[in-house]
Amino acid sequence: MNMQLKWIYRLLLTLLILVLCYFIYLLRYIWSGFFHIVWIGTIPFLISGFISYILHPFIRKLSDWCLKSWLALVIVYVIFFGAIGYAVYKGIPDFYDQMKDFAKQTPSLSEKYHNLLSKFDRQSRNLPFGIHKKLHHVIHQYENSMGNHVDGLGKKFTYLPSFILTLTTIPFITYYMLHDHVKIKAFFIGLVPLKWKSRIRAFFIELDFSLGSYIRGQLFVCLLIGVLSYICFLFIDIKYPLLLSVIVGVTNIIPTFGPIFGAIPALMIAFTISKSMVVKVFITIAVLQMVEGNLISPIIMGKNLRLHPLFIMFALIIGEEIAGIPGIIFSVPILAIIRVIITHVKFHFQQKKDKAI
Repeated sequence: MNMQLKWIYRLLLTLLILVLCYFIYLLRYIWSGFFHIVWIGTIPFLISGFISYILHPFIRKLSDWCLKSWLALVIVYVIFFGAIGYAVYKGIPDFYDQMKDFAKQTPSLSEKYHNLLSKFDRQSRNLPFGIHKKLHHVIHQYENSMGNHVDGLGKKFTYLPSFILTLTTIPFITYYMLHDHVKIKAFFIGLVPLKWKSRIRAFFIELDFSLGSYIRGQLFVCLLIGVLSYICFLFIDIKYPLLLSVIVGVTNIIPTFGPIFGAIPALMIAFTISKSMVVKVFITIAVLQMVEGNLISPIIMGKNLRLHPLFIMFALIIGEEIAGIPGIIFSVPILAIIRVIITHVKFHFQQKKDKAI
């Protein structure tokens, strides 16, 4: 009887929580403004926390090599933010010039692009089974989508001054997070009940081994692919090499489909130049991805995630359906977290079963 009452109590408590969540959702217009302000204020701390998480293993390794912890912190901090500062100082003028030139060339590029689409549209009219109609619909949807993205990008530039102000606080927050990481870690562990501390600690060690190594490796691979693509784009003499290489490097963070997304802008620019340039770009992207898939990723990434490619592809599809591009980017890390949670839950129930026996 006590067991039945216990389950009824749990069910009623769950229903009460769901009802409260629903009422909070109904009142979202009241609290959404407040949470928006809190979210804006939280962003620099989240970015700084992420940077600290990426840099801390390097500080720990330098400390293990008989360097004092404060000196290791200063060396890693100066190298990281110094490299970013130098890249911004050298790269932003070129990046800005290429963006400005691209904006000037947009009308002529758009005209060439539309001429190519019209030619393709005429050539596909004789295709059977309504294929032409479907292709025309897909092209029309793609044009509308590109237009919406350009309009949205223009609106986002209005927030640039506040975004730059936010960025200036990140190095300072990151320094204090790296300096006081032991106190911060102790504070959060102190919030966990005593009987769960060892299990929570083991959970985060496993999570850091799989997810942390994956994130650090993936970011390094993206940086390396971005640099290599910039060199290759300079070599084949395509327009906007820095802009296109940044796109290739950033999109490479998306597993499996990232190279496809990164290749599209470069191929679109190449189409407006010449057929030979299209071939050069296609070969360049193909070679880069062969090098990345067969050489760079296996060496840097290893098998940290221990996830089958089918599970990764399934996570990417679900992530895209739920949240679009952000969903694709975060789907694999979330899948890794779920895998670690399932592993620890199974271990917990196995221990309870062994004790019962």
